[in-house]
Amino acid sequence: MDATRFPVIDTKVGGSIQGEIAALNKIIELSVRRMPLVFQEGGTYILPGHGHVYSQQDLVEYRDMIVIIRDIIEDMLKQGMTLEQIQTASPAKGYEPSFGAAQGPWTTRDFVRAIYEGLARAH
Repeated sequence: MDATRFPVIDTKVGGSIQGEIAALNKIIELSVRRMPLVFQEGGTYILPGHGHVYSQQDLVEYRDMIVIIRDIIEDMLKQGMTLEQIQTASPAKGYEPSFGAAQGPWTTRDFVRAIYEGLARAH
């Protein structure tokens, strides 16, 4: 996991957005929520490969962000939009400042394409 960008989904070897969400759900299931009392430490700390240390709540928010983007793309796909139309609509725009990239080894466009391809195969 890289907490500084959208997750890398390698569709060429069977990776999918559903697999990513399932993996995040499993980590959330195995972790312990921090106690709400400010004087009491505890909970599970999740150490991603890059980025800051996550609490269970941080991971839930990251997972929810991915689910929201997946749902937006799935709705666009159901409306008959092409990949190019979906890319132009920028379904991940709200999250790009925190997790997106316009260039480099894994861009926002790559992330959207990976979700689109996986969902298109399933439909």
